[in-house]
Amino acid sequence: MDEALDFKNVLNHGEAGRTVVNYGDKELSMDANIDNLINIDSDIVVILIGVNDYLCYSDAKRFGALDNGSTAGYCGALQSFVQAVERNYPDKEYFFVTTYQLLSTDGSTYTDYNGTPTFNDYMQVQRTLADRYGYHMIDVYNSGFMCTQDAVTTANLIPDGIHPNDAGYRILGEHIAAELLLYYEGTLTQ
Repeated sequence: MDEALDFKNVLNHGEAGRTVVNYGDKELSMDANIDNLINIDSDIVVILIGVNDYLCYSDAKRFGALDNGSTAGYCGALQSFVQAVERNYPDKEYFFVTTYQLLSTDGSTYTDYNGTPTFNDYMQVQRTLADRYGYHMIDVYNSGFMCTQDAVTTANLIPDGIHPNDAGYRILGEHIAAELLLYYEGTLTQ
């Protein structure tokens, strides 16, 4: 994305194992580590998250709920993160990016959910919060872009069904960059 747009400065907080919820490693949790993740000099913040939370196995995993006052589970932790961002950095442009559809499924037992939430349920929380806070939404999941249900896409771009290879990351970054350009081009013409 940076190469396509030639930003002045880019901070990438993507890290192997990064989650929204603190599953025991505070350094990898966005919600528990917010002060080290937000840069006050940023004009644009792109939030591409949720895969590790969805795939993280836990015997007592929680999905949580929005608006119940709890920061527990994915919903509560993500809402807490977004609220902290809003409080501290309200003048930034925020973009939620849902992740492409995955072949892998969650094998956890949820203590607060009847059954198992789907990956789309995880992405829907992002859509809901983006709508609520006026964040921009780049909905890769619903667009079918880089969908792992397609054998050719998986073989060439996402060989393990989860992580893109170098070509996959380049294509995903260029796609997000194109969406950002379309957004800003639209705001300039209005």
